[in-house]
This record gives sequence, structure tokens and C-alpha cells, in this order.
Amino acid sequence: MNTSSSEEFRNLSLTQICPNHWNTRKRFSGQKFDELVASVRAKGVLQPILVRPIADGPKLVDNKEWPNHGGLVEFEIVAGERRFRARYRVASENGGPGAATIPAIVKPMTDDEAFDATTIENAQREDLTELEEANNFQLYLKRKGPEAVEELATRTGIHPAYIRRRVRVLALPKKVLEAWDGGKLKYGHLEQLCRLKGAQEVNEWVKKIEGDSWRGPLSVRELKDRIDNASPAMTGAFFDLEKEGCLRCPHNSDVQQKLFAIDLSDKSRCDSPKCFKQHQNNWLLANWDKSSLRKKYRTNGFSFEETFSYQTHSTFNSAREVFGQCKKCERFVTVIHLSGDVRFERACLDAACKQKLEKERARLERSTVVNPSGEDGGAGADTQSVQPPRVAWHGEHFREIFYQQKIRERTEGLPWKDPKMLRMLLFGLLCHARETLETWFAGRHGLTDVISGKRAEEEGYFRLDYKEALARIIRMDINEIWEDLGDAIVELVLSKSHLTCDMRRTIGDMLGVDLLSEWRISADYLDKKTTAEMIGFGMLSGIFDDPAAQAFLKDTLGRKSFHACKKGELVRVFLESGAELAGKVPEEILAGGAA
Repeated sequence: MNTSSSEEFRNLSLTQICPNHWNTRKRFSGQKFDELVASVRAKGVLQPILVRPIADGPKLVDNKEWPNHGGLVEFEIVAGERRFRARYRVASENGGPGAATIPAIVKPMTDDEAFDATTIENAQREDLTELEEANNFQLYLKRKGPEAVEELATRTGIHPAYIRRRVRVLALPKKVLEAWDGGKLKYGHLEQLCRLKGAQEVNEWVKKIEGDSWRGPLSVRELKDRIDNASPAMTGAFFDLEKEGCLRCPHNSDVQQKLFAIDLSDKSRCDSPKCFKQHQNNWLLANWDKSSLRKKYRTNGFSFEETFSYQTHSTFNSAREVFGQCKKCERFVTVIHLSGDVRFERACLDAACKQKLEKERARLERSTVVNPSGEDGGAGADTQSVQPPRVAWHGEHFREIFYQQKIRERTEGLPWKDPKMLRMLLFGLLCHARETLETWFAGRHGLTDVISGKRAEEEGYFRLDYKEALARIIRMDINEIWEDLGDAIVELVLSKSHLTCDMRRTIGDMLGVDLLSEWRISADYLDKKTTAEMIGFGMLSGIFDDPAAQAFLKDTLGRKSFHACKKGELVRVFLESGAELAGKVPEEILAGGAA
């Protein structure tokens, strides 16, 4: 076949042409396509399609899809199938395609050249659905190999991570992809579902997304938070993460985030809880006697929270409640979460046995005679009195009642600005917002992990020693207290687990934050946008009409139009041209940025 670069313009009969099998665009309907048909009906096809002569000569087409096409065709579409189909529809309404023609550029091309032209052209189209776009990327990489991501990115101006992320979601079950294509699921939902293991688990979460409560479908943020809660924090591993290969495992959220540049979690998590649990279980079985949990709680083993049942198991409120028999029993355990967080310091895995011991202790208390003088006025007057055994919980219980009463009395007349009140306020915030504030407070004041003794780091799982924290608060001067209170309140407001984006927006309004005038386009925001999205925003916002942007386009980039720019060039237009960005805010940001 002649593969020279020569090309010619011709008006070809529609029945001479057929689409190629590489085009991932499958949807030729809807409002935009109807508008194209109307335009072709009124004005004809203004821009020629690109075709190539069929390599092995004329071939038969599928008459089920093209019943009026006739027999053999000579040319295959490389680019412009939507225009061809629109012209075909108009022709079918006016005597049939046999008598109709379409302007075309005929260019001899090899299979590789035609494939590249089709997929690259599709990648830069604005009107592909998200699924069609992902399928187009995947088709290119299947033919060229996984290492061709960088090549595709260079040729299209699309970030490599964006391409990898779109291809990655295609591994999800077919029904999930259909729900995405039908608008029932968002792309963000799919990214979170990719963290799961197996089709069954994915399908179970999809049911939750579609509406597991009166509030309706789960947002992307809600789905992310729920999967985070079900995924143990890597920093809580007792075992060696490096030795077990967790630092390179695809179920490590850090690995996913670095590879695909996606926001999965605020801390490293394992998205294969079953595997993580097995490693935790093996380590604890082998090392329990010398573990920090054993030393702290003096229990004889452990149980995971997910297997703990209040119907068959029971807990001890304090070490003083533990029976002597329990201290030697293998069912006297500490209950932990998969991530290593202690849920119940001391528990009994045999609630019936614990209940039996409690009844026996109560019986002994009732049957014991308390007679300090040894006189009962009867035959037993000279019998030595028997003192009852100490009931462990009495002291703590009545001491608690005392402090509840006295603290209320002592604080009733204190103004809220009193140093004692402020110290109580700070400590109360720590206790009731521990997930958000305990690592922050410990890192701020150099406090250590109550289990491991390590100092708090900026990120990671941490167990605050609240006695140490309270002692630190008591030693702080009043200026430090005020500063910590202010910063703690800000931490709470900014916490993703406590306030929604809309709530933070309301607080921002209260503080005088003007979203419209203060928000600025950033490199991170643009990195998450497609070329088509950036062009659309640049045109609608008027940024592309700015003289500075126009000059940058022509003088620096050497381009005639913004549509001809690659993604990286468009990013430079926004960030380097000097165009005025104040007040140029995308509609999705103004609407609240809901996931």
C-alpha cells in the first residue's frame, strides 16, 4: 500500500465510506448530535472528514448497522465519524445515502498511522463522554503498551496521571461503568471504589452509594470517609511494613496516591483490611507477652473489635473490677481496632462466666455480717466479726459523684474568662474532639505516644496521654491558653470530619472572605482539568479575551488559537501570561464545590 503523505480533496459517496473499528465513541445521539444534524441539514458538512483507502481493497460492511449502504466500500473514516453519521441521517431522510456525498480528505495511511490519528483526535475532542474518553486512552495503551502513557500525554497535552486514573477505573465491574456512563455515579465515586478488593465488595458499596438512608445517594466525600473508616491506618501497624511489602503494595493508599495523583485519605491506609488483619494477628500472637499493650493492661491476649459482641462478651470499667480468676484466664483480653487503636482496655470473651462471678461476689456481700464490736446480744456474741470484701467500684463511683457535684459548685460563679475555666475549656475540647486535636496538641507541645513513647509527628496515628496533656495545660500561662484555644477552634472548623464545605463557606462569609474576589486559579486545580474544560472556562470567563493572554498565545506559544494548544500550554496561559484572574471563578467553585 502507498503510505506517502500525499492527500487529495474529494466529494465521496456516503456508500463508499465506512467507520473504523478503533473509534471508542459509541454514542451518536442526544442534544448535541441533534444540533449537528440540524446544522448539516441547513448548511451541509463544512469541514471535510479524513479517510484512507482500505488497505486490502473494497470490503463488505455490516448491513445490520448500515442497511442502506449497499455492498462494497472503498474508504475508511480516520476522523470525522460524527459528521459522517449526521450527513448519513440527513441523506436517509432525502432519498437515501446512495445519491449523497460528503467532502473528504483522502490520505493513504498505514494501520498505525490511522490508529494514531483516530485515538489522538478523539483524546482532544470536547464532546466525548467520560467513559468514551477512558476507553480511548485504554485502546491506545493496549496497542502501544503501558509505557506509552508519557507519549500519549505529550501528544495530547493531557497529564499522565489523568490518563492513568481514567484507565484505572475501567477495571471496575461492567454495571458500575454503565452507571457512571448513565450519570448515576460520578467519576469520584469510581476512584474510591477502585480502592476496594473484588467485584462483590465493589457491588456492595455501590448499593450504599445509590441510597442507603433517607438522605439519598452518598456523595463522593461521604463514600471516601466511609471507606477510610473501614480501612485501617498504616501507621497503627504492629508488624514491619517494609518486611511485609506493604510500602509497595497497590492496596497502600500512599502508593495509589503517588501513582495516580488522587486524594484518597488524609493518612496512609490499607484498602485490603483482611490482609492487614492477618499481619496484625500474626504479629500479636507471636509477640503479645512482650507487647506494650500487655505491659499496660496486664491482659492475656487480644480480640479485634469487629468480632466483639455484647451478647457473648463483656467489658471491665477499670482494673479494680477484674476478678482474681480473670487474671489467669486466656479469655481476659484487650479489644483493639484493626489499626491498633484500643477500643476496650480490658474485656472478657465469656460474658456468662463474668456474670456468674459477679453474682457470687454479690451473694458474699449480702451474707457477710458486719459487727465491729463482736456483740449481737445472742449466742454468737463472742464470735469474731467478719469484714466484707471491698467492692472495687464503690470508691470510684462515689468519688465521681463527689467531683461531679463539687466541680459544678466551684464553677457556677466563675466568669468564662477565668484562667481555670479556660483551662477546662481547652482540656474539654481535647477530650471531645480527640481524632482532630490530639495529634495537633501533642505535636505542638512535644508530648509522647501513651503506648510507644514516640513523639507526635505531623501526620500519623497517635494515642495521647491525657494525664500528661492535663498536666501540661495546668502549667501553661494564660497567654498560651488563649493561643491554643484559638488555634484549636480553627483546627475543628477545618476538620473534614466535623464540618461540611457549605458550613465552612458560611464561616468564611462571617469572617469576610469573598470567594468571588479572593479565589485564584492554581496549578493544582488546572492539573485536575481536561483540555476541553480549561478551554471552556477560559472562553466563558473572558480570560482568553484578555490582551495579555492573546499576546502570550501568539508571541510566546506561537499558536493561532487556544483550541490548538496542548494542556500544558493552556496551563501556562492561565498562570504565566499575566491575564487578570481576579473575579474569574469557575461555576463549580461558586456553587460550593460539591463532590
